[in-house]
Amino acid sequence: MRKIVVKYARSLLILQLGLLIILPACGGSGSHNNSGVIPYIPPNTINYTPVITSTPVSAATAEVAYTYDVNATDLNADPLIYSLEIFPTGMTIDSGSGVINWTPSLAQVGDHTVKIKVSDGQVNVYQEYILTVSLPPNNLPVITSIAVTTAQTEIPYAYDVNATDADGDTLTYGLDIFPAGMTIDSSSGLINWTPSLVQVGNHAVKVSVSDGTDTVFQEFTITVSLPPNHAPVITSTPITTTIAGDIYGYDCNATDSDGDSLTYSLEIFPTGMTINSSTGLVAWLSDDTQIGDHTVKIKVTDGEAEVFQEYTLTVLPNTAPEILTEPVRTATAEIEYVYTISADDAEGDSLTYSLITYPTGMSIDSVTGKITWTPTAAQVGNHKVEVQVTDSFLTDSQKFAIRVIPTDNGIPFQCGCTITSYWWNDYQQLKSKQTVDLMKADGCAVISVLVTWYQDAYNSTTIAARAQKTPSDAGLIQIINYIHSLGLKVALKPHVDVWSGAWRGDITFTPEADYLAWFASYTVFINHYLDLAETLGVELFFLGTEFKKLEFREDDWRAQITNARTRYSGQLSYSANWDSYNTILWWDDLDFIGISAYFPLTTTFTPTMTQLIDAWIIWKNQISAFAASQGMDIVFAELGYQSLDGTNTNPSWVNTWVDLQEQADCYQAAMTVVFNEPWFKGMYGWMWYWDPAQDVNKFDVWNKPAELILRDWYAGY
Repeated sequence: MRKIVVKYARSLLILQLGLLIILPACGGSGSHNNSGVIPYIPPNTINYTPVITSTPVSAATAEVAYTYDVNATDLNADPLIYSLEIFPTGMTIDSGSGVINWTPSLAQVGDHTVKIKVSDGQVNVYQEYILTVSLPPNNLPVITSIAVTTAQTEIPYAYDVNATDADGDTLTYGLDIFPAGMTIDSSSGLINWTPSLVQVGNHAVKVSVSDGTDTVFQEFTITVSLPPNHAPVITSTPITTTIAGDIYGYDCNATDSDGDSLTYSLEIFPTGMTINSSTGLVAWLSDDTQIGDHTVKIKVTDGEAEVFQEYTLTVLPNTAPEILTEPVRTATAEIEYVYTISADDAEGDSLTYSLITYPTGMSIDSVTGKITWTPTAAQVGNHKVEVQVTDSFLTDSQKFAIRVIPTDNGIPFQCGCTITSYWWNDYQQLKSKQTVDLMKADGCAVISVLVTWYQDAYNSTTIAARAQKTPSDAGLIQIINYIHSLGLKVALKPHVDVWSGAWRGDITFTPEADYLAWFASYTVFINHYLDLAETLGVELFFLGTEFKKLEFREDDWRAQITNARTRYSGQLSYSANWDSYNTILWWDDLDFIGISAYFPLTTTFTPTMTQLIDAWIIWKNQISAFAASQGMDIVFAELGYQSLDGTNTNPSWVNTWVDLQEQADCYQAAMTVVFNEPWFKGMYGWMWYWDPAQDVNKFDVWNKPAELILRDWYAGY
């Protein structure tokens, strides 16, 4: 409790609880009427007006932050609130602290009235002043780059003048003093100049940089000198070999960065060699006495500096050209025969071709080596030919025989299928005839008839018929006569199988005597069917099938063909496996090339038709090239696919599940790609067993989608 004690009229005044009590003075006597209670007002209940104590900041600069901290006091310690009554756009004040913030723009240059209000909640006070905003002072540009003070004649000079401006003003560059031909980019400050030869010496340059208000300068001197001479550079690689008797030429090339004229000369060289002093072309005609190594040293000079190139030139003896191509050994009467010889000469000499021995009417192009001939009907038979090629020094020759066959060989396009048997009497069954009927209905014009003899193992030398397996001659005669009775042709195809289960392509021997014994046994086997074919008028005869490891015996096979032609007058061929047909050297003795066309197509099961066709195109291109090299037609002696998934991956054998459509797709792809090729003369679908209902998951096409494919393609023939 607050108490105030004073003396008043000799009485004690006590202020307590807001009352003033007047008491009589001590020792006073008598009665008094001057005591009592009056109201008391405390000093802090009086409101005092706030007082602004700060002086205004009355100047500001455009684009520079302006601050004025308004200060005020209040005796009552009341909270004060600051606000702006009059103020320019953008100005703010903190209502609690009184701090004014503002960044005037360039557009606000000039005088602005500012009126501030300070309130304690009861009473307001004001401060008003004029705030003058002025433009900021301009900052000069500053050139920061160091001038390039040297240059060489006829070489571009460049100096990129760099400058900064603290105000961010756009700068303009100029030249106040400069030599003739010098320029500057007014925006980037890049100076360019190519001094001429007459400008050797010192040149004053004065560069100006302006921000639109002020300009600064950079002065410097450029010293122009002649460039140093650069030695020539030889850029060519010498030719280091030549052939005795050939003209040697080497074009020595050099460059000079100064553009000086160059002079070429020989410092070390063999007798007879020359060089063109202006072009650097080295020429030399060597002879046999100069065979060996020779040092050659070439000098190139620009009048001041010189360089050299030294190398060893080897003179080689001349070698004979070599004929690379195999001749086309078969021709057809009344049809043009063409064989273009290709020869190689190690020295690259020009070659000349000529005929030494040749039949009447044959000619050769001496430059290209192309032989042409249209044999007459009277020239049917064999004719010897020798062709020679020379490089003017040495020669190579090629000797071969051409067999001319009649124009009409009586064989249609071979749309066919193969009928086969598993037992000796299959061809005597009614179903064999019914099978032929089905083949004819599907468009087959030629039926390939299969007959098989056996040898015990892959290295056995004896071939023989097996009583229970090999078709009887009676059955063979019966089915061939039936085929002919339907107006169809016959291709007889004797096979040799290995009884132990090995593939006939693996038949091979080590001692020469075993080869001779096998071919002797084979002759007995094949003669039996050649004689039968001749008797029955069989139109085509396949002399063998897939003897892959025996095909290298060229002489033995040519002997077989010669023997066959003495016994049989029809067309002869051989069925080579898909991976060996292009290694056989004796096709020219036969009438056409036969292929067992089991070409693998893709590694993917259930391939698309596009994938199958693309695969066949690759094989077709290889076959086409081979047919062209041989000048012969090609027949697919066997073309077949099992009706199993994945048959495209290995057509000759796969062991999966039935997929009739894939079999059909493979046939479709093959025939789409090859059927209209000029070398393609037909095919035999493999195979058609006499009882096709038993072959639902193998090669047979009867009553499967593949049969429709064959029928559609064969219909056009």
